[in-house]
Amino acid sequence: TSVGDIKLGMTVGEAKKVLPKGYKLAPAAGSEGIWLVGVYEGKKLLFTIGDYGDFQGSEEKMPPINESQNIQVMLIMDSRFKTAEGIHIGMPIAEAEKKYGKLKEVNNDPHIGETGTFTNQPKNIEFSFRTKSNVETSVAVYEKIPNCKVSDSSDCLELSYAKDSYISEMMISSEIDLSVEGNPNNLVTSTSVGNIKLGMTIGEARKVLPSGYSIGEGGGSEGVSFVGVFEGKKHLMDIGQYGERDEDGNLPPIDENQVIQSIEMLDSRFKTAENVGIGTKVEEVEKHFGKLKEIFFDQHTGEIAYFSDAKGFGFLLLGKDGKYGEAGNYVGAEPQEYGQRTKKYNHGAYISTMSISAPQPVQKVVSITDSPNDYKVYIYGPMKCVDDEVSLTTYVVSWKVPMENGGFNMPAQNFEFEGLMPCPELGFGTDDNSVSYKDQYDVFFGDYNFDGMTDLALRDGMNGGYGFPSYQVYLFSKADNKFVLSPSFTELGQYQGMFEVKASRKMIYNHTKSGCCSHTTEGYTIVNNKPFKVYDHTVEGMIEMANGVTTPEVITKKLINGKWRTWNIKSAETVSFAKGKSSKTFTVRLTENEPIKWFKLGAAEGQILNVSTNSADADVKLVDFRGKVSFYDSSEAINEGVEFPVKLKANGDYYLEISAEKNLNVSLTISIK
Repeated sequence: TSVGDIKLGMTVGEAKKVLPKGYKLAPAAGSEGIWLVGVYEGKKLLFTIGDYGDFQGSEEKMPPINESQNIQVMLIMDSRFKTAEGIHIGMPIAEAEKKYGKLKEVNNDPHIGETGTFTNQPKNIEFSFRTKSNVETSVAVYEKIPNCKVSDSSDCLELSYAKDSYISEMMISSEIDLSVEGNPNNLVTSTSVGNIKLGMTIGEARKVLPSGYSIGEGGGSEGVSFVGVFEGKKHLMDIGQYGERDEDGNLPPIDENQVIQSIEMLDSRFKTAENVGIGTKVEEVEKHFGKLKEIFFDQHTGEIAYFSDAKGFGFLLLGKDGKYGEAGNYVGAEPQEYGQRTKKYNHGAYISTMSISAPQPVQKVVSITDSPNDYKVYIYGPMKCVDDEVSLTTYVVSWKVPMENGGFNMPAQNFEFEGLMPCPELGFGTDDNSVSYKDQYDVFFGDYNFDGMTDLALRDGMNGGYGFPSYQVYLFSKADNKFVLSPSFTELGQYQGMFEVKASRKMIYNHTKSGCCSHTTEGYTIVNNKPFKVYDHTVEGMIEMANGVTTPEVITKKLINGKWRTWNIKSAETVSFAKGKSSKTFTVRLTENEPIKWFKLGAAEGQILNVSTNSADADVKLVDFRGKVSFYDSSEAINEGVEFPVKLKANGDYYLEISAEKNLNVSLTISIK
């Protein structure tokens, strides 16, 4: 845990104070363009104790050292520094084995070379190895076990090393529990690795990186350079791509707004809740992700494995002891023949690379940017909607969860729908509703059961009446920290568009219509976390009046003390104005037993009707008309709600409805001009 007086957990500033005389701090070039804080004696680099964050420019433009950063990792490059057992840089592996036991494993990292551990060493030390004869010569070799008769020849090999191999670097790091149980930063789900989530931008991911992690140039393939995440020099994962290099071969700056669509893990610390990660053997993977469906030997990436229940995950395999191209049992094929497929694997095959990726297809990505501040939504769907093709559309919804240190996590949840038409393009909507196509969206947020938590509605197609959008509704469970499908609320979302939410009344309303002349608004309160119908307002068909005029019949019903009460034109009180006056203000008493009242007033075509109250808890709407016309062409507007003032379209009697969900004395002002 220390080099001399410098200890892991110190700040760089504290370490600076205990440096031996003649030692100094200065920049040291790390891998993939990362700059480290080096400890020097003169010009000789001895070891490193920190980094310069995400800075990747030239040394001339180097920012000041962040002396408040804690020392998490130290890389030792000079042979004067030895462990208590005498292990040091330059020591042959054979000598080190006498102190720390047999060489346990060797990993070949494309950026820092061959690293490994011994069977009896302290767990927070890692070694880098080289050979004296040729630095490109592999340290790790595999030797045949004498007299071995196992049918699988790879079982007759054991790890050894080139005779001139030696320790080229030592790294010590904080004794952090790298298990999933001990460190949630290492937990892998189908949508996240620790706090880094699919759908985040790289800039957002940078803010939630664990201490000691940095971002820089990672791996690459087919001319594409990846954006990598590192701990010191150790390459942990790739989370995005760089743009094209310029004429001089230089990479452009990282696009911080780039959305993370896949994460490729390269370190064995990252594991699923089932303890599946790099190094896990295929037979163990099958216990958690279902049977192996196929191995495909791709010429660019290697052996790709597909498991029956591993949706969202990707796996590359190696054969026993890291043998390339020997994970799959390709009967009759030449060794390492690309393009082969098999459903069988060889004993000892294991995961070499694990990845998670955004749901496919991802030709079209819709980002919902105008949703509430604490929520982000990305919709992955086909570029084109084709009627005779079943396509998959996936909503990825994430939300902020504050942390005690002032930061936040961004849990994410996926929702998949097949055959979603049209392509996702409607965007995010408020909880105001109307039976109008222009007011329907792909995503709605709101508190639907009035428990103080934000709930979610997602368009699952155009399955409502008259081809209106339909919605699946999910209530947020605080106990489970996720959205849970509600069948009862979803049933209301299958009519004609999204329902309306009235938070002030703790009511939700569903609007439907049938043909030209039948409209219904149903109101629901919430009982036992389910909608319960207590209100019904209907404009039903056409009835013939005594004067021969046909007009819709309008009825309002409310469930009161277990019984339905009815209001219509027969219930209305007539409003008349004093002589010479065109307005009137009076008090209306609304109670639990009388929560609705109707009023009638006569008016003429072209006049302006205005209605107002002194309470936001009371609703007033124009609900009916009787006059000398066969069909009042504002019936659509009346039924969908009219904002006052309104210009009247015919001569006759107009009916107003005022209502509330509490005992209320309302001052009501009506004017006609």
